[in-house]
Amino acid sequence: MRMRIRGQEMEVRIIKDSVLQDTITKIKDFEVEAEFEVQTEDYLGETTQEKDEIYNGCKFNFTMHMDGPEWFDLQMTMKQRAQRVTPDVQYTIAGTLYFPSGDTRVIVIPDAHFGGQPLNAADRKSYITLKCEGEASDFDVQSA
Repeated sequence: MRMRIRGQEMEVRIIKDSVLQDTITKIKDFEVEAEFEVQTEDYLGETTQEKDEIYNGCKFNFTMHMDGPEWFDLQMTMKQRAQRVTPDVQYTIAGTLYFPSGDTRVIVIPDAHFGGQPLNAADRKSYITLKCEGEASDFDVQSA
C-alpha cells in the first residue's frame, strides 16, 4: 500500500521576477484548481448531446500567517503592476510536492495575477492571517 502525501511534504514559494521571496513561508493552506468548462451542443437527428471541454487556465488561493512585514513590500509591487506603474513584473507560484515514494512534482503557476487579499485579525490570541487569491492563464506540473 502506498503512503498518501501530507501537507508537511509540500512547500509553496512565491517568485517575483525570477527571485524567490523566501521570507514568505508561513503558508497554512494552498489550493490550485485547473478550470475546465464543459460545452454542450444539441444536433438534430442525434439521440444525445455532444460534449466538448474548454480549458480556462487555473485559479489559486492560499492563507498565510505573517511573521514579518515582507508581504506588504510584495503586495505594493502587485499594486504597482495593477496600476501599470511597473507592468512588466511577473509572479510565479510554485508548489513542490515531496511524495513518500521519493517522487517529486512541482506545480508551477507562471504569470500569476492576484485578486483579493483580506487581512484578518480574529482576536487577541489568534495569529494575523492573510488570504490571497488569483488566477493564471496556465499551469504546469514538472518532475523535479
